[in-house]
Amino acid sequence: MNRTSLWYSVLALVYGVAIAACHGKTLSMPVDIAHDFGISVAQASWVVSSVAFVAAVAAPVVGWLVDRWGERRSLAQGLFVAAVAGFLVSQTSHFGVLIGLRVIEGAGYILVVLSALSLLIRSNQGPRRVRALALWSVASPTGGALAVLFAAPLVAEDRWRLVFQAHAAILAIGLLFIPFVPRRDGAVKRPDIRIGAVFGIYRNRSVIRLSVALGLLCILDLGLATASQSYFIARRGVAPVLIGQTFLASVILMIASSYVCGRVLSHKGREHLVALTGCVIASVGGIIVFLPWVAVPVALGVSVLSSVGNGIQMAWLISRIPHVAPSEDLMGSTGGIVSQMLYIGMFVGPPVVLALLDDAPLFVFAAVIVAINVLPLVLARGIGGQGEQGTVFTQGVPAEL
Repeated sequence: MNRTSLWYSVLALVYGVAIAACHGKTLSMPVDIAHDFGISVAQASWVVSSVAFVAAVAAPVVGWLVDRWGERRSLAQGLFVAAVAGFLVSQTSHFGVLIGLRVIEGAGYILVVLSALSLLIRSNQGPRRVRALALWSVASPTGGALAVLFAAPLVAEDRWRLVFQAHAAILAIGLLFIPFVPRRDGAVKRPDIRIGAVFGIYRNRSVIRLSVALGLLCILDLGLATASQSYFIARRGVAPVLIGQTFLASVILMIASSYVCGRVLSHKGREHLVALTGCVIASVGGIIVFLPWVAVPVALGVSVLSSVGNGIQMAWLISRIPHVAPSEDLMGSTGGIVSQMLYIGMFVGPPVVLALLDDAPLFVFAAVIVAINVLPLVLARGIGGQGEQGTVFTQGVPAEL
């Protein structure tokens, strides 16, 4: 990897981590916000999910805009919108307005995410791309963990509004680095991509399979992350600060496992063994964490270890995205379509998993965890592996491997 490619990759990952705090900063807030606005914790959990609403609805169109505008313009507009909306959230006293602003924040969020993802993909080729995408798969949980670590002490002191203000300031600082983002229309003139070509991608069965697999996994991952926060705080009496530290330890393990996973996935023939390993670790760990007779220190430790499985699964799925893209010119659009189900999962995951944890018998809750971990293995089988070789790009022209 040359220095220019490395710099662009680092820049894309930093933007991905920074914008991911849009979700992470609210994970420990539902109890506090419910108290402030006089609503239930289940209702307050929509503060976590609402930012994904516009992402779920508009991801394909936003991906198309990224392809047309280029990463630089899209990143700038996304950072600005997310920063302004996040700051205004800290000023509102009406829950309905808060949710509306979180939706607007989601528009900025998805612009930044798909722009950074497109920049990362275009900056790398071959095995480097697989390893870079494996690291990208933990950008979101890394940003979430850092946000939880910062937010937890403030939330404990009933200062959750300050968290929104601080994140808005960080995103504003990110605007200062926009001049370092490359202009994509320099050497090669980009074609005029019509919106019809984007929606034509929906006819690609591999795209749909990968989309559904990512969506299911995201329902479980974000749902369990939110549910575990409320579970440990409300039922097990764990301090929010300790939750933040545990979450950070989980993300460190996820980063390490994703890096190793990326190196393994760059060699053909090991994809299914890697995916199965992640599935087993995530399923077993996800169940043990919520067993009421398991001691709190053990449950917290298992939640950290199970993050290895989560990291492996997500790295495996995210690294498949370039293999289903019709061409380099539609890379952002393909990322948007694949991400659509992922953000639908983000939107419905927390309230669904919280409802299951509160109302369903323990064996049903455990069965759902196992089923959702197994289904992505079935859906994504063969995508980007030996059965499907994928596409590489040379000077903007797709060439089969």
